[in-house]
Amino acid sequence: MKKILFTLCLAAALTGARGQIYIDSYRFGAAVSADLLLDSFPTAALAISFRKLDKDYTGNCITIQKDNGDTSNVAFSGNYLDTAAVKTFCGTGAGDSCRVRVWFDQSGNERNFRQDTATRQPLIMIGGALTYDNGEISLRFDGTNDRMLIPNSTSTFNFLHNGNSSTIFGVSRFGNSSDPATIYPFFNTHTGNNLQKGYGLYYYDTDGQNNAFLRIVSNGIAQIIFASPNNTITPNQINVFYVLTDADNATAANRSIAAVNGGATFQGNTFTASPTLDDATFSLILGAHTSVYALAAFQEIVLYDADKSSDRTAIRDNINRFYSIY
Repeated sequence: MKKILFTLCLAAALTGARGQIYIDSYRFGAAVSADLLLDSFPTAALAISFRKLDKDYTGNCITIQKDNGDTSNVAFSGNYLDTAAVKTFCGTGAGDSCRVRVWFDQSGNERNFRQDTATRQPLIMIGGALTYDNGEISLRFDGTNDRMLIPNSTSTFNFLHNGNSSTIFGVSRFGNSSDPATIYPFFNTHTGNNLQKGYGLYYYDTDGQNNAFLRIVSNGIAQIIFASPNNTITPNQINVFYVLTDADNATAANRSIAAVNGGATFQGNTFTASPTLDDATFSLILGAHTSVYALAAFQEIVLYDADKSSDRTAIRDNINRFYSIY
């Protein structure tokens, strides 16, 4: 009798407001009110995810859009995207699909990624089924024309390229084969042109680089390029990565430091051109630049306008406890 009662209580505790069963962001460890990533590591400049990152965040997670143009805001159920609400709005038939129009920033800065053109919106539901990678919801970019951006942000993210420190934590997948032989943009504020200004982060598998990170700081005259060793990233597989950029550090190797999954850091930069204090050429774009588009899936991005190397392991472990990537 006690065992039956315990089971019923446990089921009730794990059942969300709309009746679905969810597992919150620390899996079986934390209650809905427990500290989440941004509670322990606050002051992020940007934070988007399908899990809740701040226990006090009360806003929406995404705005979804059906093929007929109807839209709906979807919040969190417990500490995870309210998937039941997505299914109710979009439908679950073989012909039903839904795209994401807005991915809301949980940092408190209201730096939301958005795409108002339906044909360029990434998918979160295909053929009546939610899109998953490694067991978690992911946002699918088709490699053809999907892109999202933060409007009017050409000056917002200058800390990425002007010599100040920035730290990026991301959860993403690139490509659908072991050797895509292409470059896929993660996000950027320029298009790789020397005459443009800004920052770019790319999956790089061409020109002698195999499955590498490519990070570019473009100052309007030259590019400061940081390329990781070959086979840094596993294509067609979700990875969690960390990138620290300090583009005018006196030690060239310290200008870019990165790590993937549970691996050690790598920092082979030798470029020493000076960065620029000017605004970026473009607003921050996710999954594309000009005519280059990422065949990719994104699950989480947390960006700090500071050096978070001292918190790298703790933040990485927080992310991996949820996503179980390595």
